[in-house]
This record gives sequence, C-alpha cells and structure tokens, in this order.
Amino acid sequence: MGTRIKLIFLILCVAGGAHAQSYVFGIKGGPVIATQNWNNFQRNPLFAGHAILSIETWAEDDPNSLFAQIGYHERGSSLRQNFINPTTGFSPQTNSFKFRNAGLTIGAKRKIRMGTWSPYYTLGIRGEYTFSTNLDEFVDKNFTSITTYPLNEFVEHWTYGIYAGGGTEFEISEFIGAVVELSVLPDLGRQYYQPALNDVSVYNPYTGTTTRGLSEKTIRNVSLEISFGLRFLRKVEYID
Repeated sequence: MGTRIKLIFLILCVAGGAHAQSYVFGIKGGPVIATQNWNNFQRNPLFAGHAILSIETWAEDDPNSLFAQIGYHERGSSLRQNFINPTTGFSPQTNSFKFRNAGLTIGAKRKIRMGTWSPYYTLGIRGEYTFSTNLDEFVDKNFTSITTYPLNEFVEHWTYGIYAGGGTEFEISEFIGAVVELSVLPDLGRQYYQPALNDVSVYNPYTGTTTRGLSEKTIRNVSLEISFGLRFLRKVEYID
C-alpha cells in the first residue's frame, strides 16, 4: 500500500507542476510481445496490445524531462502443446493466458540531440493493477490435463517493475510531433503466486495415473512494447 501511495503522490507532483510551465501531452499505443517466467522457465510469447496517455515537462533548451503516463497493457504468455496422442487423436493446440492491466509509470527522459528529430532514452518505475484475466477458460482443463493451468484465485492483482526504453521524436509543426518508441518492461513483483497444494490430485488422461499434490507456482511478466504516437506541446510564455 505504501508503494502505491508514493506512486500516486509523484504523478500528482508532475501533473501539478505542469500548470506553471510548458508541458507535452501525448497519446501512443501499439503491439506488445508479452512473455512470462513460470518458476523461472520462460513461456512462449503472447502477441497483444497497449494504449497510453502521457504528460511530460518541457523546456526549449533542456534535453532532460520528467514524465508520467497511465495506460492499458495486456500481459501474459502462451503454451504450445506439440504432441499428438495416437489413441485419442489429440492434436496440437496453443493456450493463451491473458492478464489485462491498468498501469501508472513515472520516470525521466533524456534527448541525445535536439532538433526536428530527437532520439532519446528513458528510465522509470511503474505499478500495474490486474482488473481481469481469461483464466476462467482453463478451469475445466485443469481436471483433464497433465498441465496445471493458472487459477484466478492466485492472481496477484498489484505488481510493479522497471520501465526502460528509447525512441525518436519527429517534429511535425511547432506544437505537434510524432514519436516511435521501443520499451522493455520486466516485472519485479509477482503477477501470480500459488503456494504448494498437498491436498489435491492431478489426473493424467494419457497414462491413467494420478499425481498427488501441486508444487508452488510463481509467474512474473516480461514485456516488449512498440509504440507509435503523437505529442502536443502546451507552451507557456511569460511577458514582462
């Protein structure tokens, strides 16, 4: 709870300071290549999307700025089963695990050069809240599969991590610009935590055997976001 309060306080400071100085409002979005580590084993990627609103400090001759952004981010991974059972005729399939998150990010940005096109890099911290998943689709499969899928009951709704990236700004006019950005977002917090369960049985339909108990399961997100967007400058000029 303390971390969430600090994040909200910092974004309010950035937004509040913007009323007294020039700032840039932005909107961006694009594809996400989402992966997850399940007990330190990386799953196959999930191709999803994201959308972001941002606000950033601006000074004409200063390459450094602070920013805050809120957005919608799809996290998750996929599991591809490539085996075929000659008896049942089971065919390969792909299961996608989707976590729909609302995120808040604050950070710093530095332009490598100033001009009509300006490459830059960013670094920040972020917090995310999971408001829905598709894990209910796998409830029945947990009773008939040798793979135990995640359950909604063990989703960690609050998580946090690093925001690191770089991109380029393109000037369209004095007050409008475009941006292309590539960001890496590894989670430090857990998206999912299931403690060891000793009082359950898992049935293997291919061997006809039953295994007693489930081991602990921890899931963390690692995502790559590609963003395309527009920037709108609100320029404040002081006249003596």
